[in-house]
Amino acid sequence: MNLPRQAPEELREFYITPVYLQILRDRVSEWTAESIQNQLRLFRGTIPDYPEVLEILEGELYRRQLNQFHRQARRLTREQLLAVQKKYAHEQYADFREIARTELEIRAGVNRLKDDSGTRATVAD
Repeated sequence: MNLPRQAPEELREFYITPVYLQILRDRVSEWTAESIQNQLRLFRGTIPDYPEVLEILEGELYRRQLNQFHRQARRLTREQLLAVQKKYAHEQYADFREIARTELEIRAGVNRLKDDSGTRATVAD
């Protein structure tokens, strides 16, 4: 199914609005992974000029992958977690590596987890 080609500004003004994006963010967590994949395939072909829509869908799939890995990491042995860190040494897997590292630190009983972001957390007023 192909939508008629309209100017990107027109779609953004009437369809891909901030309200639409917020509704999509709110609802996508309730969809199945298969449904999200189907939407991604559809939107890549029909509205490629709207990366914000694709980012919401891809972000939800990625969030689910991280959560699944986090659940698995809890059941891994120390040696398996160290192997996972080596496996995910490439920068594109930094989030998975951080989950493994954090699980190792928690098991080691550290008082404070490392923060590699380089920023300092502040308390909101």
